[in-house]
Amino acid sequence: MSLTQTMVFCYHDLMRTSSFIFSCLLSCTAILLGILFFNASRISWIALYLLLILINLILPIGTHHAITHHHKPKDPIDAWISTISFLYAIFLILFPRLFEPFLFLLCGLWMAFEAFISFIDFLVITHDGTAGAGSRLTAALFSLILSFLMIFGKTIHLKTGVLSLAAGIFFLIWGIRSLILTITRRNPYGFLAEHTHWSLSVSLLAGALMPISAYISIHSLQHSSTADLPIPSDDDSLHVYIYLHGTGFEMFGHIDIAYQGIIYSYGCHDPRHRTLMGTLGDGVLIRADEKSFIRHAINNDDSTIISYGIALSDSQKTVLQERIHTMMARTVSWHCAYETDHSAADYVSRVYKSTGCELYKFTSGKFRTYFVASTNCVLLADTLIRSKQLHLVTPGGFITPGAYLAFLNDAYQRKEGNVKERKIYATANRSYHD
Repeated sequence: MSLTQTMVFCYHDLMRTSSFIFSCLLSCTAILLGILFFNASRISWIALYLLLILINLILPIGTHHAITHHHKPKDPIDAWISTISFLYAIFLILFPRLFEPFLFLLCGLWMAFEAFISFIDFLVITHDGTAGAGSRLTAALFSLILSFLMIFGKTIHLKTGVLSLAAGIFFLIWGIRSLILTITRRNPYGFLAEHTHWSLSVSLLAGALMPISAYISIHSLQHSSTADLPIPSDDDSLHVYIYLHGTGFEMFGHIDIAYQGIIYSYGCHDPRHRTLMGTLGDGVLIRADEKSFIRHAINNDDSTIISYGIALSDSQKTVLQERIHTMMARTVSWHCAYETDHSAADYVSRVYKSTGCELYKFTSGKFRTYFVASTNCVLLADTLIRSKQLHLVTPGGFITPGAYLAFLNDAYQRKEGNVKERKIYATANRSYHD
């Protein structure tokens, strides 16, 4: 291994370790805040007050440093976030008396958002007739009650101690859950992974953070050179494609699965049956030639695509084929607008025109309804390739593109296991091989 390759490997190992440490510290901070809130002590308020000022002052500086040193692309969203963070820090310094009610309002809005997500998920599960509706409804009601206490607690003359108790419960549960999932991702076949069978969607904010940080590291990788391990170039290879955008809503990421030269892409692609800004609607499955589909994505979408090649044994191929067959047995053919109107310009019509793909909808069960926070593209990939029989991905974790990206990237960099190949495709027909 050359000196350059060694330095790149060490750099990514350090970044992986730093990310793990930061996630653990963030989780432990939330747990500590929860404990402090339980005590209803002024110390907790002072500590949180100073911490928020520090974070909101450091964030713009860190973002500016990352952009000026070309560690991440320039994005107008970053400018807005940095400006808001800086102004919020100044607001806290100038008006410390408003910190407490403003914090309760922010926590309440966050909890209300979590309640909304859980309730939509409950409706999706009920509509599709799958298991888990009771737990999602319970989570929605729990978050809604906490949200009400946070937002209207002062109005109904609740004591600060009661509000602190509600905030403490929220931070404690969030911190413990986050810490367990962080450790599980770091050690996917350890004790916690074997004894915590969680497959859940974190908040959209948390789901967005990993694709953003991943885009930063990919931006650096595009200017480095490492060696590929050999992988057979046959049609029996399994490929996981992760799509990243540096800006806008699409920075949340997207995942497709390809096997035997066929790619399976799932999303909310029926413009006539979707709502909530395209985050909820009928689930549509695209089945297309792998090369044609990726070529279309590279030539038409302003995105970075990361492909991980996974070598399969004969028994693993059998399991995967059975899962694909079982999934397709619950689908019926669907026709996009382009088949009757050649002027149609929606996403699935453009893909159909370019690749001649097959389109399907699910008749029952999971994936009949698409919801961005639960029955999404990542859950489809998760359902196909995650199992103890396949031994491909962690048996415990959460369904975000960032979670899969972190696991596959770690497995590839360790040069062990099934992940044998990584390719990075950028726009303008440029590809990068690590």
